Amino acid sequence: MKHGADLCYASISETDAPVLRRMLNIGPPVRELFILSISMADFEVVFDGLGEFSGLKKVCVSVDCENNNIGRTLPGALRIRSLHTLELSCHNTGTGFARAVADFIRQIKTLRNLYLRNSCGGDEKIAVIIEALAVNDTLRRFRLREMELSSDTFIVFAEMLATNLTLQLVNLNDVCPVEKDKVRWLLAHNWHALVFERLEIVWPEHLLPELIVLIREGACPPQLSISITSSVDKKILWKLFLTVGVQKKLEGLTFVSINLDDSFSELAEGIASLVKYTRTLRRFEIRKHIDIWEEPQLLVVLDALKKNSSVIALLTSVHLITPEVAASLSELFEVNNTLISVELCDCAGVLSTNELETILRGLKTNYTLNKLWISEEADEPEEMREVDEILARNIHLKNQAAEFVMSGAHRSDKEGADALKKVRLSAALVERVKQLTGMTTEAVLREIQSILARLRFRRSRDSNPRPAGQQSSTLATRPPRRGTVFRLMPGITLRWEGSLVQESSGFDCPLGPGDEWPLVFQVLENELEIFPN
Repeated sequence: MKHGADLCYASISETDAPVLRRMLNIGPPVRELFILSISMADFEVVFDGLGEFSGLKKVCVSVDCENNNIGRTLPGALRIRSLHTLELSCHNTGTGFARAVADFIRQIKTLRNLYLRNSCGGDEKIAVIIEALAVNDTLRRFRLREMELSSDTFIVFAEMLATNLTLQLVNLNDVCPVEKDKVRWLLAHNWHALVFERLEIVWPEHLLPELIVLIREGACPPQLSISITSSVDKKILWKLFLTVGVQKKLEGLTFVSINLDDSFSELAEGIASLVKYTRTLRRFEIRKHIDIWEEPQLLVVLDALKKNSSVIALLTSVHLITPEVAASLSELFEVNNTLISVELCDCAGVLSTNELETILRGLKTNYTLNKLWISEEADEPEEMREVDEILARNIHLKNQAAEFVMSGAHRSDKEGADALKKVRLSAALVERVKQLTGMTTEAVLREIQSILARLRFRRSRDSNPRPAGQQSSTLATRPPRRGTVFRLMPGITLRWEGSLVQESSGFDCPLGPGDEWPLVFQVLENELEIFPN
């Protein structure tokens, strides 16, 4: 692809390392690189001194340091000028790793996102990294995973965020325990506006009242994680759902459910109510093993998703995909063109051929789902391979549509046009175009909507040619300036790109950056329709 390929390796051997290095230096452009296992020696071969040449934007790598000091290696190896996202997992780090990361944070000025996994040690070592973050003015997102830190470190991170206003988000989910007295101390010092809207943590149920207040004030991050047990106060839980339902800033909810027992019905009904009415929530994750007898509650959530047009991801864990769940999934995939990721997998579950065939019936007509995780069986049946083929088809359509959008919807690209008609405003397509162009979500949506409108007009014009002698008005001279007002004769209805405009004395022309001129005026009886040509 002209915008760069995405490469993923399970492991890199001593033989592979120089080959990959040459590929990154002189081969076709690589945009994103994922390496699940590599030794420190091979890591140096691949990355050391690469910064002058590579166009890498994102690197996710897991390094076995073999108890060597990576301090001299890390800053030099990953000083890649184009790099904006680094996810680094280091094992057997020996001494000096935290100091090396801190030096790296101080030295590199192009990185925007840094995610560290299973690497930094305890509170004392992470304190060195926090000191570096405090004076950094280029990082936007920082995340820790698979570490165990104390609640005191949570406070140190909060104090750092109160002074570093460049960092937009720090994610400490499942890393630091959150204690009630420490949260109340922060709130008492009126730091919540500076801290909690940029700090992702797992909120325990005994802090739900404080969290509800923050949600109402818009002082929480877009993604919330909440831990609840069977002792959760049902009234407080429903108060949370009602508060989330009216808050437009939230994008995702994760429930970490421990020994939930009979309270799962309350949780499922609350999530279903949000799904029915939300227009902003994009992601739901339920970290709970759903047993057979809890299937009706899962079906309530799946049924609610059938009419939802905002949620793009659902993640949970079911004991078994029953015929009823399979039928509900099939219906969901047939009618929902918003979801791009569904994960219902459980290691103990065995998926039968009948259930797979049921799911396939709905999946075959779905062009927007990119990820479906419903089985971990080593020997997949033929039907599961067909599922994988459909998902691969959808990803290919998404990539084709992205290239078509970025080409300016070139008329000769029939396959790209067909792909865009299938995936339309898929969240996966929007995200792909954003990644490749750096445009904002709003700008990408405007561009796609404009292109879809032009495709609709071309199809309408080609399928309904005008009779000989009948002319439509075309503004073929100079384009009107932004803000041009179209004056309508009485009794004339105006549509802009297919959308009805209420009758009025004038219409402000909504020119967009992707609109082409001249405009075509199509007159049908008493209706005037305008499309960019």
